[in-house]
Amino acid sequence: MREDIDIKKALIALGVFILMIIGLKFVILYIAFGVDDFNDYTIKTKYGDEFKISFDSFKVQSMVTPVNGQNTQSYFCFVVKFKPSKDDFVGLKHTSELTVYRLGRYTIFMDKDGWQYFDVDNAPKYPEVAQAVMKNLLCDTRYFSANIEPLLRSREYRDEARKVIKLIKAKRYDELMDYGLSEKSLEDKDFLDSLHREAVSAQG
Repeated sequence: MREDIDIKKALIALGVFILMIIGLKFVILYIAFGVDDFNDYTIKTKYGDEFKISFDSFKVQSMVTPVNGQNTQSYFCFVVKFKPSKDDFVGLKHTSELTVYRLGRYTIFMDKDGWQYFDVDNAPKYPEVAQAVMKNLLCDTRYFSANIEPLLRSREYRDEARKVIKLIKAKRYDELMDYGLSEKSLEDKDFLDSLHREAVSAQG
């Protein structure tokens, strides 16, 4: 009799375990395929460029892909850790031959070769982009940390970038207004402290 009870309990436990496995499998499949986490939309900037945004609400990140001017040699897209709006595409420069935007910590630009990132590899080749970045370098600490290295590696802007770092470290912020630092930023101690830490880190 005792053995029958033990066997019955074991069968019940096994049945519950199997049901849990099956239930977990359905939950995983539902999350992976059944929930529409993506919100696709298009943004048209003030310069007339269009970007397709695919926002993943589960990961809280967006895939950004330009609709116009795509490089025929390679596919250009990138991921940002937020849901962009039109106002997040900050225009830094716009001519008939060159357009430059700041989006979060990224600098992206389009010329005759299509869309590109501003980075250590192409900074020397695009002095106009480097100049636009330099003029906006201190608008945000994340933007500073992401773009100071390409400037430091650029022959044309290396000395100026070092000068900016030196002034930040010396806390001579009033001399940095030409680099995107605003009057509001000067009153934000947390921002200035963070900028100082990034400058120290950038110099190594």
